[in-house]
Amino acid sequence: MIITVLFYHPKDIKNVIDIHNLLNSINGKLIIIPRNENPEVIEYCYKSGIETYLNFDKFLEVYRDRKFLILETYGNKFIQEVNVNENSIIVLGAEDYGFPKELLSKIPDYEVVKIPMGIQGGSYNVVTCLVILIYEVLRRKYSKD
Repeated sequence: MIITVLFYHPKDIKNVIDIHNLLNSINGKLIIIPRNENPEVIEYCYKSGIETYLNFDKFLEVYRDRKFLILETYGNKFIQEVNVNENSIIVLGAEDYGFPKELLSKIPDYEVVKIPMGIQGGSYNVVTCLVILIYEVLRRKYSKD
């Protein structure tokens, strides 16, 4: 199974590099919608061959038919309550403001999911969140075999 991740408006180039390396290690795919004011991320995407879109609407023109799993603190389901498959795109929001709720209305098929936390309203680093989600996906996949 190929895990596809959209990272929306990343702020920190180190997180982009870590997520890119993580996904490469499991044959996953990274897609970026960069911030306009972050040339370092744009340059890294270009040099690394990461699929990049200028805005969310352009991205949706290509991926509208997919199931979106938006990983956010405002999620209404836990990651263990949803299925991730080849048709899923995992969406990670910006490190400082997440994935904007106003974009949800543009997505035909989505679920907003969260990671169980001991502290209400707390959050993990974006890379840590993805690692936890990938672990859950792979745990399920291999426990069925």
